[in-house]
Amino acid sequence: MKRGSLSRDAELILGAFECLVDGKRAVYIAVPITTGIRLWEVAKSHKISQLRDIGKKYPDAFHRCVLKPNLKDAKRISEQVRKKNVLAIDPSRLMINEWSQDDYAQLWKSVLKSRVDRVALSPNWVYSLGCLEEYLTAFKSGLAITNLAGKKVTLDDAKLEIEQALIKGKAWGINTLYLQKALKHLINS
Repeated sequence: MKRGSLSRDAELILGAFECLVDGKRAVYIAVPITTGIRLWEVAKSHKISQLRDIGKKYPDAFHRCVLKPNLKDAKRISEQVRKKNVLAIDPSRLMINEWSQDDYAQLWKSVLKSRVDRVALSPNWVYSLGCLEEYLTAFKSGLAITNLAGKKVTLDDAKLEIEQALIKGKAWGINTLYLQKALKHLINS
């Protein structure tokens, strides 16, 4: 992605990021923020198949059961990674009210392609739309992909996790089209 195609805000953020990292490569921590297994659990409990409807229909449950615990976990995870003296990027620390999911995705894809040498996947990453997109970007870009302990996540590992999530989605009545598309893409790679 060309930096010129980013929003002005994203350009400013990337500029500030450049000031901080000074040419170093970082580990990007793929953590769920507004989606993930917790969103799936809320969807299941309310018998909703469209995950994007949860925040609109049940904003209190979304904030209490999804967003707050995801942010708490992301902070804990990033602190653990940084204890190893690793330059780590925690995307959950950037919150801009006016931004859409696409705005964040565009920014983080640009960061992944320019300043990251490894993506560390948090547990249950496959249930998060953002983490799945970050995995696919890392895969396409040839970046190292690991779990939080540093163990390599192979293409077969990722396919298996997606297949297991598809089974769970069917059982829970959740629309998993985004997972189906990701799996098809990986199978055809």
